[in-house]
Amino acid sequence: MRKEHQIIIFLLLVNIGATFWFGFQKPDSTQPTPVQETFKHNLPEIITKEVVDNIFTKFKLHFNNEDYDEMYNMFGDVTKNQFSKEAANKEFKMLIGFFKHIESGAYTHSKYISSEGNTSFYQIYYNVSFSQNDLSKQNGYLQITVAVQGNSYQIYGMRLNNQ
Repeated sequence: MRKEHQIIIFLLLVNIGATFWFGFQKPDSTQPTPVQETFKHNLPEIITKEVVDNIFTKFKLHFNNEDYDEMYNMFGDVTKNQFSKEAANKEFKMLIGFFKHIESGAYTHSKYISSEGNTSFYQIYYNVSFSQNDLSKQNGYLQITVAVQGNSYQIYGMRLNNQ
């Protein structure tokens, strides 16, 4: 074997070793996790972890109970003024017919979208697992859009998708 090949093989082995070494190291618990960083940087103080968890809990409960009225009531006044309860219920019924039942879910991240005047818009994302059915895949995501104005917020939109 030529000297150049030996050097290349040696460097590859060192690279693989370093990859495994750093991959198995425990993270420093004093450093914030990516989820904690997202909360710290993207969401305003009014949208706490408890608020994020509560939004998902309510959505899952109303979705699984096929309670279209309560799903509609999660929206803020601005959104409710844009479409009727009947139109929303028709859409909710189609969603529930497709996805059937949400088994579980967890917050993953959030994004700042934009601002209009004194209102800022954010999207909150959750990974979700659905009950097994013939129409949809077993995993997906829920995207909730919130509008924040001062010390209050309202849900501006909801989107549920397969992955």
